[in-house]
Amino acid sequence: YGLYKNFGIPLDEGRELLRKYLEEVYPEYKAFKEVAGQRILEQGWSTTLLGRKRFFEKKVLYSDYREKERTEASIIREGINLIIQGGGADVIKESLVRMFTENPWGDDKFKIILQVYDEIIIEASEEIAEDAKEFICKIMMECEEKFLQGVVLPEVDSKIGNCWLH
Repeated sequence: YGLYKNFGIPLDEGRELLRKYLEEVYPEYKAFKEVAGQRILEQGWSTTLLGRKRFFEKKVLYSDYREKERTEASIIREGINLIIQGGGADVIKESLVRMFTENPWGDDKFKIILQVYDEIIIEASEEIAEDAKEFICKIMMECEEKFLQGVVLPEVDSKIGNCWLH
């Protein structure tokens, strides 16, 4: 839908482009989607890395086979989205907690200001800015590594500036 909306291409073409991209660049995704999708339908719920669950309404009767297909596809899509995006949110949440509890400088020099999706805005005094950047990256990398377990390499991007550049 995003490709259709952003690039003005037919919905089916956008769907096909995304499918090809995922299958060619990330062949493991197809296997993951099949296994996870089946499990989500059987259990009736999906979970994030930290165990937060989202339950899906189980329907028994459908007006026709297409309704059943659409409903199950929607459940699978939303359930897999929770696993992936919810996993990212779990990493951010754990990172925020660790930054707060392990802050070696105190609130007057290092303060968590805001989280926007996968970005964390920190206010730090100039004299500790570089050390704070290293501290933040170290914590975020450790939190990512805990969940990724070497299967995918963790990555953190950070910048120092006078204002938030979104």
